[in-house]
Amino acid sequence: MRRAVPLLMALVFASAATFGALPGVRPPIVSAATAQVWANPDSFIDKCNNASSLPTGMANRATTALVAMGYATYETVGRGFTVSAVLAGVSSDSAIYVMSHGDVYNYTGGLVNSAFLQDPLAGSYPPCGKLGYDRVYASAIKSHNQSHLINFAFMSTCYLGSTIEHKSGLNTSGTYGNNMPDAFGIQRSQGTSQLAFYVGYVWETDVRSMNKFEGYFFPYIASHPGKGFYDAFTYAAARGPYIGDSVTNKPFVAAWFGNPFYAGPNYPANPGDL
Repeated sequence: MRRAVPLLMALVFASAATFGALPGVRPPIVSAATAQVWANPDSFIDKCNNASSLPTGMANRATTALVAMGYATYETVGRGFTVSAVLAGVSSDSAIYVMSHGDVYNYTGGLVNSAFLQDPLAGSYPPCGKLGYDRVYASAIKSHNQSHLINFAFMSTCYLGSTIEHKSGLNTSGTYGNNMPDAFGIQRSQGTSQLAFYVGYVWETDVRSMNKFEGYFFPYIASHPGKGFYDAFTYAAARGPYIGDSVTNKPFVAAWFGNPFYAGPNYPANPGDL
């Protein structure tokens, strides 16, 4: 299912007038920024036997927040979430949210390649999308993206917030690791001057904890115009406890990279703030 939720220009101008009057808030600008929201509910219900309907609701919540922040937002849930559809938008979109399975699925010649999975009902694939053509690889995104910077990326998946590859038998030195931030043009470090912010989860992560964290993160950014994404991150992180993964016994850990002052397309941070 794909639904477009464009931000009406009248709403943008009305919001600009309102937010501009608030003390301590950077004055907004009118933005034509677009965002894509992708959710893969079928891996979590039909394929992995988790009997969870959470992905659809999580995508809806992200869409609502992104619209409130000034993004013209397009949401795709289910079989429309395909490799080709994602790659078609990354060279022009300003923001992306993905709710799916994620990992470093490829390790060749000393290099790792992170990926998230398209919806399995996009084709006849084995359980949980184990074949290569299910995967939206970071290298493919970077190839389509080239020098375009996606200012906000939220990977609601396992592992794509890591700084190194944690799988047994693979590289753990930090020399190579999760390359998904780089695919969007976002530096994999904290406190950068880029007008960009990236969020992901470090370990195998229980979807209920993802849902809880995002249940604080996205309403915060929607209701606090001009506040940086980092403020929303710290607010959500403090709202625990969050349950860890029962299979791997790893704790819940969310991570961020980028500019802590960046607050979305209508409130760009001043790199001089750092």
